[in-house]
Amino acid sequence: MLILPLPPLLLDFSLAISIIFSVLILMTALFIHTPLEFSAFPTVLLIATMLRLALNLASTRLILSRGHEGTDDTGHVIEAFGNFVMSGKGYTVVDAATVLSTHLTELLKNNMAELLSYGEVQKLQKELQRAGRFG
Repeated sequence: MLILPLPPLLLDFSLAISIIFSVLILMTALFIHTPLEFSAFPTVLLIATMLRLALNLASTRLILSRGHEGTDDTGHVIEAFGNFVMSGKGYTVVDAATVLSTHLTELLKNNMAELLSYGEVQKLQKELQRAGRFG
């Protein structure tokens, strides 16, 4: 999800699953009687947060790459949310932190060979092995 761009239909489906998952977590948390009944809450919350982060990056990438083609090309869930937030004015809201993180991810992915060569990675591995922290 973080590396490959998602098509709008798959992103719509994933966003719908994420919303359903969120409601399920909320309902579970509301209807438990003791905290030990939902002892897996930290793990579930971590998984849900990672899923939402991945979807946030995927949706931002889709908006930045295909948003100029029209709101239909970014998926129906994003379009519906944009219409709800902006009262149907045709704007799509994207937070700055997501734009920056997506841009940074793309920069690192495209320029990793220039930033860190194979020889430097081998040297780092040898130093970590010598220090007893690797392998």
